[in-house]
Amino acid sequence: MNYYHIYTKGLEDRQLFRDEDDYVAAMNLIAVAFFGGAIEILAFVLMSNHVHFVIRAHRDQAEKFISLFKNLLSRYLRSRYNEAKSLRHLKTSIDPVDASIDDIKRLIAYILNNPVKAGINCVPQGYEWSSARCYFNLMDSLSDTVPISEFSVREQRRILHSYSRLPATCRVNTKGYVTPQSYVNSIAVERLFKSSRSFEFFLSSSLSIRKGVSENITFSDSTLNTAMRELLEKKYDAASIDELDDFLKKNILKDLKSRFSASSKQLARISGLSVNEVIRYLD
Repeated sequence: MNYYHIYTKGLEDRQLFRDEDDYVAAMNLIAVAFFGGAIEILAFVLMSNHVHFVIRAHRDQAEKFISLFKNLLSRYLRSRYNEAKSLRHLKTSIDPVDASIDDIKRLIAYILNNPVKAGINCVPQGYEWSSARCYFNLMDSLSDTVPISEFSVREQRRILHSYSRLPATCRVNTKGYVTPQSYVNSIAVERLFKSSRSFEFFLSSSLSIRKGVSENITFSDSTLNTAMRELLEKKYDAASIDELDDFLKKNILKDLKSRFSASSKQLARISGLSVNEVIRYLD
């Protein structure tokens, strides 16, 4: 078995996860894909337009895991949004990681710091859609969770968006997703880092920490997506930006840029327009 860094190319024209329900679904789909193979998940993060995993597995099992996850997510997106595009052809890299312990630790820190580098949170543990809270009892508690076996078969299918059955040891939290502690090999990660102090050192050293970082926090794609939908409904009486003419598209994009300091790439992801179109409207 080898260590692998699995990641998808960041989408520019749309989002994988548009709101909290999408993230909840994706967290459950990770559990389904995990128990559908023979791998160890050491760390992961779900960003609005891409994902990262650090796993330990044989190459064929690594490919099977990410293929299953992408297929499950495609099915979910088609069901919820009538999403015509499949994720089957979403560019995905499965890169072997050098067996050096420090290399693995740096990679885990890099992945967990994605939300910090994106300006969404000041610390990795503040971001819910990752494994950052699994290690050294830093944040998440299992006290507000219940075994998945307490749900009926029908309820489990609804929660998991799948007919798969998970082990009774899996626990579901109050938001309705299987906790990462149910499948992330946190013990292996803790053995790699040896102490919470070392873990925090690698997290901090993988960033260019500067005073006042909290002042540079930006808004997540899901927050902007919600704001755009509200503007469309209340101000423009529209369900989609595609219903607006060029003048109104320009207005709403400038409004979102002004209110949320959104970049052209972020506006492209939430609007479904190309980056070049967004830039043209903002000029």
